[in-house]
Amino acid sequence: MLLDCDESNACKLHFPSPKWLEPCPVEALRTSRGFSLLPMTHAADGPRRWSVPLARTLAAYKDQMQGVGYTLVSIETDVLRDPAIIGVEVDVRVNGVPVLEDGLAAALRPVPHDPAQPLRHSYALESLDFEGAQAGCEAVVLALRPRLADGKTGKPQSATLPYVALRDAPGKQLPFSQGTFAWSAKYVVPAAEWSHEAFITSVSYSTAGGNAAAATARERAVALKKDFDRLGLTHGGRPLVAVIRPSLTLSGHRLADGLTTGVVQASGQVRFTFAPQDANALGDALLAARKDNAAAQRVIDRDKYIDQVAGTRERQSTPAPEGVCSHVKVP
Repeated sequence: MLLDCDESNACKLHFPSPKWLEPCPVEALRTSRGFSLLPMTHAADGPRRWSVPLARTLAAYKDQMQGVGYTLVSIETDVLRDPAIIGVEVDVRVNGVPVLEDGLAAALRPVPHDPAQPLRHSYALESLDFEGAQAGCEAVVLALRPRLADGKTGKPQSATLPYVALRDAPGKQLPFSQGTFAWSAKYVVPAAEWSHEAFITSVSYSTAGGNAAAATARERAVALKKDFDRLGLTHGGRPLVAVIRPSLTLSGHRLADGLTTGVVQASGQVRFTFAPQDANALGDALLAARKDNAAAQRVIDRDKYIDQVAGTRERQSTPAPEGVCSHVKVP
C-alpha cells in the first residue's frame, strides 16, 4: 500500500486498505527533493513478511495508484483432480519471504476448487518488495496444498517462477507432477508512475559466449553491487544500495546487466524507480560521490545515465532475452 507523507509527517492512504497496515508503527520521515518515501508493509524487525491486498482490490483502485505498480501473476494447473479436494491453499513466497494476501497466511485463505475443472488463480505482488535477490531476478515459489472434504490437507506441490521486477512475463509452462502448470505475469502500470532509474554502471557480454558468458557477467554484477553497497553512500538521509537489473534488449550481439541506484526505505524495502527530477538528483549524487574517491570510481561510471524502466507504457513491448533468469533457484 502507498502512503503520501508531507514534511509535517502527516500521512494518508491513496486508497482504502484492508486495515492490516494501520496498527503498524511508521517511522517519522522527512522528505527531500519531492521523494515520497513509502511506509512499512511488514515490520522492519522480526521475521520478514510481505502483506499485499487481494488482486481484485488492487484492480478496483488501479486508476488511483501512484508511484510503483504491481505485478499480476496468473496460474493454471490441471493436477488437482481428486474428487475429495474442495479447496487449495496457495502459498506464495518471494525470495523465501512469505506473501500474506490481505494479511492472511495461505492456510487461512484457501481458494475454492472444483476438481472437475483446472485450478485458475491470480495474485498480486506489489513492486517495492522485489529486490533482485538472485543476480537481478526474483524466485517466486508457489506451493499448492489441497484442502480435503474431511478437513485434512494433502501433500503440497510446488513450482518456482523466475521473474524480473517491473516486466511482463508471457505465458510459460512448467513440468508439474503428472499434469501441466502454466503461468504468466503482467506488470500493471500505475496512473502516476515513478518510471526513471539512475544507473551506476553496467556489465556487457557477447551472446556468442552463451551461458558461460552470461554467468560471468552475473558474477561481475554481483561483485560490483557488493562494492557499491560497501561505499556507504546516502541521499536525502537514506542509505543507497545497488540493484541489479538483468539484460533487456539485444544490441547487435551484446547484452548488458545494469546496476541501478536503490534508496533503502524505513521499512527495509528498496525503491529504485523515481520521478525524472529525483532520478537526475540521484545521478548527480553518484557523480559527486565519485569525485576524489578511488573506491567509488571503480564502481560508478563517469557519465550520468538516467533511463526509463522497461515496464513503462512506452516500453512494455520491449522483449526480454529468453532464459535471462534461468539461473534462479529456490532460496
